[in-house]
Amino acid sequence: MNATFKKAVAWSLPVVFPAFSFAAITDFNSLTGFVSVVLSWAASFLLALAVVYFLYGVIKFVTAGDEAEERQKGAGMMLYGIIAIAVMASVWALVRIFTSTLGGSTQALPPPALPI
Repeated sequence: MNATFKKAVAWSLPVVFPAFSFAAITDFNSLTGFVSVVLSWAASFLLALAVVYFLYGVIKFVTAGDEAEERQKGAGMMLYGIIAIAVMASVWALVRIFTSTLGGSTQALPPPALPI
């Protein structure tokens, strides 16, 4: 077996086993609910990470002073942070449009929230 696969399995076991040992997932609806909660937390974490990356780029840009190379790095970080936030917001909007168009419930997809 691959060493990376063994590490991935070892790290995922503590996450997966409590859900099964406490019988939290008993049918397909509870499985989809569990997956949606995990994905919601992941999306919120990634959005918060993108905002922090953007703000770090702003700080780097402002504190660079006359150093053109550091200002360039800060501007690049701000650009990538804005792109990441825009991509996440547009994907969320497209999923919401598709679910409302195809007759799905739009209440199941709340906007991503920042964990504060």
